[in-house]
Amino acid sequence: MAKDRLMSPQGERLSAPVMAPDHDGEWRVTDTSPRAPHALIYGWFSYPVPGSTAGDLLAKDVAGQWVLTAGMACHVAVPCPARSGEVATGTVDPRRYDVLVFVCGPMPNYPLRHLVDSFPHARKIALNVSLLRDAWIQDKFDVVIQRDGAGVVRPDISFASQRHHAPVIARIYAGPQREYPNSRHDQVETVVSQALRDRDNAVLDVDTKLPHNQYGLTSIGQIESVIRRVDAVVTTRLHGSVLALRNGVPAVVIDAVPGGAKVRAQMEALGWPLVLGVERLRKESIHEALDHAFRPEYRQLAQAVARRARLSVDATRATFVTALGTSMRSRL
Repeated sequence: MAKDRLMSPQGERLSAPVMAPDHDGEWRVTDTSPRAPHALIYGWFSYPVPGSTAGDLLAKDVAGQWVLTAGMACHVAVPCPARSGEVATGTVDPRRYDVLVFVCGPMPNYPLRHLVDSFPHARKIALNVSLLRDAWIQDKFDVVIQRDGAGVVRPDISFASQRHHAPVIARIYAGPQREYPNSRHDQVETVVSQALRDRDNAVLDVDTKLPHNQYGLTSIGQIESVIRRVDAVVTTRLHGSVLALRNGVPAVVIDAVPGGAKVRAQMEALGWPLVLGVERLRKESIHEALDHAFRPEYRQLAQAVARRARLSVDATRATFVTALGTSMRSRL
């Protein structure tokens, strides 16, 4: 069967730019050869339901790199294109592509049989897939490189993808407190949520309450172990900031009480600079504070603040012990 190819008015075959994912996952133009054969990468990431996992997306990037290595142009079918090199699943023109690559996951009859039937002219390759008992795939695909099935098991191709990193932020809220009826915790939490959505950060919500902990932590050790492993903390809670700094983790500390109360007072006593007030709280101020918090010198400063605090607490201990002695003598 002759392949159905799109042609220009001059009789030349139409071509789209070759795309390659860079370090941040964005697909960039790397070649615009008008004669480069075209491959379309398809997978569960091409459907809005059930959607994809991080592993599916890593496998997609690996497949894309391999396609480019073979000297072909590469597009990726997704429900809502947001990056260069992506095409809308619902508007794909099968005639543009010489090769259809289905990447990653199980291969059920529906909806994939309809997909491959839409590309009768193209070479069809199944890559990194799990073969089910239905043998239809063997008849519809020219090449099947399974991850598992039919007596074959291969390592998942996502092992070949580049590693991704996003800073981890622990978010610790105090919530309304009766002692501070004029606090604006709702306002603070809204602005913090908006700011964190703008950033490529992994956010962990941490509750410091015990024994009734919202996220299932059951001991101080568990709470501190979580905090110790993050890159920064955003908190409205006094002890959220203390737990961060005593573990050497930079904290963006927000006092939700207009004019400041115990949270700001504690940070000023410690000499910790990343303190924001509710009066002028903006997304931009949170972004600026987090950018500082991720810098190595602020982690060093957090460690130094913790050391100074421990020395100051030694003086508090001496005052307390003296008070205990005075109490005992007064009873004699």
